[in-house]
Amino acid sequence: DATAELPLLEQARAHALQFAGELPNFIVNQTVTRYIQTPNTRTWELVDTLEIELSYRIGKGEVFKLLRVNGKPAAQTYEELGGSTSTGEFGSILAGLFWHETKAEFTDIKRETYRGTATVVYGFNVKPANSKTRISDKDSGQQTVAGYSGSVWIDTESKRVLRMEDSADEIPAGFPVSLSENAIEYDWATIAGERYLVPIRAEVLMGRDSQKV
Repeated sequence: DATAELPLLEQARAHALQFAGELPNFIVNQTVTRYIQTPNTRTWELVDTLEIELSYRIGKGEVFKLLRVNGKPAAQTYEELGGSTSTGEFGSILAGLFWHETKAEFTDIKRETYRGTATVVYGFNVKPANSKTRISDKDSGQQTVAGYSGSVWIDTESKRVLRMEDSADEIPAGFPVSLSENAIEYDWATIAGERYLVPIRAEVLMGRDSQKV
């Protein structure tokens, strides 16, 4: 395997670009808990809890089916849902960072034990001109593309990304969403008798100047 002779970062890139293609067809139930903090609240207040059926199909990616909201059958689709939502955790976010056309600039930051595993942490930066990260504001129907920066934790043994954090940079002035941050954790899971590295937890933080969140 010629990949094994590459530097750690390049091995991680190869695995990330193969990531979506390695996953089989599967269906999982996803629970999303959404909170909000406004100028009138000092703590995060629970908005709702969503139960989602997430289907993954080879070549098609993720399909989201909203099943229940606060335990009650959903009266709308996931796409029609108001508030903050996210997609891409099952491949496109991670692969997008490592696409050559993204021209991400990586910096070796430190060695760190993450969840009991030896990792190397790399910082990264992606310019808006090369970014595919799209931020949408459902209230106004506006969309924009922003650059982003963050860190990835790469397992020194498996050469896989175990965690990715990113924050949108250079969001255009006047765009309703002024803050967009993501964190995704990956771990091994058994699907149809085979082990795959899949997202097990994701956090999304979005802010609006109008609400000073």
